[in-house]
Amino acid sequence: MKLYMRFVTVIGLFLLIMAVRMYPRLANEIYNELFSEPEKFHEVLRVYGDEINRYQIMYNRDKFVPIDNNTLVITVQVHDRLDYLRELISSLNKSVTAHGNALIIFSQDYWDVDISAFIRSIKFCRVMQIYFPHSRQAYPDQFPDDSPKDCYKHFDAKKFPDIQCLNRNHSDKYGHYRQAKFSQIKHHWWWKANFVFKKLKILEKFEGRVLFLEEDLIASDDLVHVYQLLHGFQDYPRAEIEPILSLGMMREMSYSVHGDEVLLVPSAPVNLAMNRRHWENILQCKNEFCKFDDYNWDMSLNHVFYTCQAAKMNTLMLTVPRLIHNGLCGVHFKKNDCHSKETIRARLQKLEPKMFPERLKLNKHYKRAILKQSPWGGWGDIRDHQLCLSIAEES
Repeated sequence: MKLYMRFVTVIGLFLLIMAVRMYPRLANEIYNELFSEPEKFHEVLRVYGDEINRYQIMYNRDKFVPIDNNTLVITVQVHDRLDYLRELISSLNKSVTAHGNALIIFSQDYWDVDISAFIRSIKFCRVMQIYFPHSRQAYPDQFPDDSPKDCYKHFDAKKFPDIQCLNRNHSDKYGHYRQAKFSQIKHHWWWKANFVFKKLKILEKFEGRVLFLEEDLIASDDLVHVYQLLHGFQDYPRAEIEPILSLGMMREMSYSVHGDEVLLVPSAPVNLAMNRRHWENILQCKNEFCKFDDYNWDMSLNHVFYTCQAAKMNTLMLTVPRLIHNGLCGVHFKKNDCHSKETIRARLQKLEPKMFPERLKLNKHYKRAILKQSPWGGWGDIRDHQLCLSIAEES
């Protein structure tokens, strides 16, 4: 019976995949039929994710030259903010179109028919969707989502010794308990990187770098131009392994520096571009990443660079970033004008005189490792450690 249900579900999902692209109204009808029964929604969703990841459908394949080592490969981590995603893709459109040989991989942890329809409406490059299989949406009210049996964030185990919530012995260093909405981000980033380098068939022979972005960013008009300059930049001290690249991201941009300068730093920033060898080195440090008490993937990666010999790599980073955080605030930083389009527009205008440099030059080489940073916490639950380590073992 289960096999029959899976077969029926797969057929329905296949029709949904096709309909989302060509017949949006029909897609909504199929969607409503497949997900009409709440008790089956999550089972169907898990099957859907498996099929998406198995078939790895690439849209617009025939409109562009075959993928080679010169292909611009970008991954975008997507949750549920379609308005932000639209702005990111709009900002990438011009420079990616000019490049003419790009693939954008959208890694989703939330199924939404409108988001999928938007992704599949993109025409200026190849497009692919993958689905994070350990999402909260697919496993509601149970790990990796929050469970009713879990301790709430500020639960005081000493004050209430008789309350045996499920993870009472696994708080973080500050005595707080996991929040799934934050834990998912780190799990998703870790899974996405591993899937791209170890499971994505179209990139099996790809030897170039993959640029890792998130949905809440806005790109400068010269992003691809500067990214290509970074690729070709050679004026730095050689090491055993070539550096990771970073297009940077600052909330308070420094305008006192030139737009053609780069730093060589022994740390792992956000918005990074790495190749398969970089990822293989990082995977050797899975314990340092997966057991570090910080739910932020970037802080955890910095910890890996600081503590693990296999990940002693440099990053070539722009002094003036080409990516701006849309919303201005993010997970840790909150302001009254988080969604101020005027503020974002003003930052982009200040960036304009620094755009499209002819060449890059090294500003500074930091030889010493970054100072060890204190973890933010939120990652004390042994279940998160185990899931993270299991993802690293997937092949």
